Amino acid sequence: MSSDPPPVPQPPLPSDGAKPRSKNHGCLIAVIAFFCLAALGVVGICFLGVVLIDAYTATAPATVTAFSPTAEDLRSVERAYQSLRDASVRNEARQINLTERDLNTLIARHPGLRGLRDKVYIQINSSTISLETAVPLAATHFPGLRERWLNLIVSLSFTYEGGNFAVDLQSATANHRDIPDAFLERLNQTFSRSMNEKFHEGLNRDLTVAGFWLQIESIHAEESKLIIKTRGRK
Repeated sequence: MSSDPPPVPQPPLPSDGAKPRSKNHGCLIAVIAFFCLAALGVVGICFLGVVLIDAYTATAPATVTAFSPTAEDLRSVERAYQSLRDASVRNEARQINLTERDLNTLIARHPGLRGLRDKVYIQINSSTISLETAVPLAATHFPGLRERWLNLIVSLSFTYEGGNFAVDLQSATANHRDIPDAFLERLNQTFSRSMNEKFHEGLNRDLTVAGFWLQIESIHAEESKLIIKTRGRK
């Protein structure tokens, strides 16, 4: 999975069949799932390079926790999007709080996240983000993986500050087997650096995306919410 900067996504669909209202203004609230999933993919693919494939992958996907957003969930995500959009347009400092229901609503309904539906479920416990996922490995083109799945659960901390991301992988389980802490510690030493290099390379290629990210001061998980702060006028 890529760690290039995600495109500035469209606003979430307010209901089934509705059209996104704007393609010109971005929304950060879907980007979080992309970066967390990138962390999942790197853990899984890197680890598969040093362990037995049969032990840590499966021939079928695991059943990921189901989530069906309610009408209120859709309204909550729409309010968060509108708040972030208004802060961007008005160049205001603002804090937007996203719950795990908001993030799972985005996965269920955001048009840019169709590939994650029924494959990823997010939980936030205090400052720890947990991702439960079933990833098909056919696209990796690795020998022996064409018909196998990576059923992975990962716990991590995730922050964005000073123009860089920091991901701390705390624990991971693949196919009901724990991935050793020693491996996660080694991966933590290089993953954030590599991810940020790709992130900034991508920003240099797309000034629209770069302009959007310049307005974001920080992102972090706290009190079981994902907190996004915009810079505003300094």
